[in-house]
Amino acid sequence: MRTATLAGVSAQTLLEASAPPEEEEDQEQQPEGPQMTEGELKNGSRVEIFGLESESGKALNGQVGHIAGFLEEKGRYQVTLAPDKVVSLKPDNLKQLPAESGPTQESAGGADASGHVFQAGERVEVSGLESEAGRKLNERVGITKEFLADKGRWTIEMEDTKEVVSVRPANLSFVDKAADEGSGSSS
Repeated sequence: MRTATLAGVSAQTLLEASAPPEEEEDQEQQPEGPQMTEGELKNGSRVEIFGLESESGKALNGQVGHIAGFLEEKGRYQVTLAPDKVVSLKPDNLKQLPAESGPTQESAGGADASGHVFQAGERVEVSGLESEAGRKLNERVGITKEFLADKGRWTIEMEDTKEVVSVRPANLSFVDKAADEGSGSSS
């Protein structure tokens, strides 16, 4: 038998029918629009979430966070929304925002040098104060209580003295989320 036939069907027809589908079919299922890559949004970039349609996703729309990394195998960015809240999102659901500075940063509660946006109830370390009274606060740890938007400062309750002071976000560094009451010092 020199030519292959099966039930009167030629070898060429059999080969064509058994060939894998062309790549065009796969591409039709890909979402259209600009595809961002790891290089387009750098770690620390400020982004806004939009276009999520699931019930849980809709709650994230409009939230602002910072890029924490890119998962190449998933094609998604890791976005930090709060110290204990990181979400993984497609590039098409992220809009890069201008870097925080001046009043914009202050009205949002401010951020430390790593891009962490402060929230009430977090442990922070004071640094960089130069006045005589301020230098006494440097390297001390306290808990963020309330952001005073009109002054662009956080009220901080110092852990060691319970003294309440007012400090600009630029002079605070995130330590960790405050422990529940009664935990004392933990090292």
